[in-house]
Amino acid sequence: MFRTYMWLTFSVSAWGSNFVFGKILVNDFSPAVLTSLRLLFIVLFLIVFVLSRQKLQKVSIRDWKWILMLGVVGVFINQLTFFKGLVTADSTSSALILATAPILTGFLGRFFERTIHITYAFWFFYCNHWYLLCSEQRRSGIPL
Repeated sequence: MFRTYMWLTFSVSAWGSNFVFGKILVNDFSPAVLTSLRLLFIVLFLIVFVLSRQKLQKVSIRDWKWILMLGVVGVFINQLTFFKGLVTADSTSSALILATAPILTGFLGRFFERTIHITYAFWFFYCNHWYLLCSEQRRSGIPL
């Protein structure tokens, strides 16, 4: 159990430090270079991971086209806009904006596809969370 909590703590710390280190790095490197380097290291890690596995299914050519398209749209553009945003915004605002991405996905899914049903409990939790966050930041004097 302790090991699980340590991995969870590491994951949250790595995710949170992503914004701070990204803000530091955009002062010295362009967003395109940072995005390319980040994706290069991810691909190298995944190659080592895949080669260490014994039984994996073959991916068809048709599926590779979809994987490539999803990689460009879902990962490359996401990271590029993240680093471009860090050029002008501070790391706290960037973290708040990125943390709302699942909520925005839910809204878009609800309005465009009519597939996601948002419950009242979710709305209460979401509104209460933002109220507490905004009131805490007003008390501390840190701008949103």
